[in-house]
Amino acid sequence: MAHGLNAHTAPYILRQMLTYLGVIFLPFYVYTLVFALSTGSDLNFFQPIWIAVAGVYIVEQTFSVRKGGWKAILVSLAIVPELLLNVFLNIVYIVTFMGVIFATDEAWGRMRHLDAASFDKNGRARDGQNHRKLELHGTHALRKTPGARVFAASSITMLVVSLTLVAIIPLVSLQAAWNIIAVYVLIGAIATVGRLVPVTTF
Repeated sequence: MAHGLNAHTAPYILRQMLTYLGVIFLPFYVYTLVFALSTGSDLNFFQPIWIAVAGVYIVEQTFSVRKGGWKAILVSLAIVPELLLNVFLNIVYIVTFMGVIFATDEAWGRMRHLDAASFDKNGRARDGQNHRKLELHGTHALRKTPGARVFAASSITMLVVSLTLVAIIPLVSLQAAWNIIAVYVLIGAIATVGRLVPVTTF
């Protein structure tokens, strides 16, 4: 948001969009599952295609930690720690998204000691503080520009629309909700297979 959309930031913005699509997917899946169970819907988790998809995820997960030794492999096979980590990461993504939207001051790591009050509305350091400290301050001031506020407002609108769809789609058509979940999971499985393909680096 601070640096705008250009050739350099576009790939990262796309990755962020895909990340937040994943963040929305988890509550959508859980909500759909709970709604299906509560309405007595017939669920069959043991169809061959879903067993194959689960196998792909487990193989990729185990393969990716093989250099960590047998203990790492056992932890990956337990699956639950990975699920808990993903839930934790989703919480982190939500907190940081709200930080971007409301232009909160960076407060992690090397910027923890900095205070937004040390800078004016244009991002210039007050009281003769050096330029290096301004650089460490990050993009707090840039994220308070009028353009950034428009972006924040549109992001909040998109978030509200997305959450509304998450709540409504299973109620309107449970089959449509399962179809969306199936497409998302299958695309994820294809991407997972892609990560298993060795890539030659130079």
